[in-house]
Amino acid sequence: LMKKAEDELIAQFEDDIKNMNDLQGEILIKLIDRETGASSYDLIKEFRGVIVASLYQTFGRLFGYNLKSTYDPKGKDKEIEQIVLMIENSEL
Repeated sequence: LMKKAEDELIAQFEDDIKNMNDLQGEILIKLIDRETGASSYDLIKEFRGVIVASLYQTFGRLFGYNLKSTYDPKGKDKEIEQIVLMIENSEL
């Protein structure tokens, strides 16, 4: 069941994710935390195991990403939060 869900997600989002620039990738990692309440690393660890999560974190760090990043809506991610709220309220 997990493999089927993973394959469906890859089919749906792979091209979009591959075409992201660095900033878009960082924002995606933060928005995943915002929506789930867990870092990307924690989600990967939960569903794929600590070894896979550590491997992804290592490769991510090589390319400038930190899958352990968390979302801070009142601090460093305040601007992102304002934009998300505007989208949710159909103001943007």
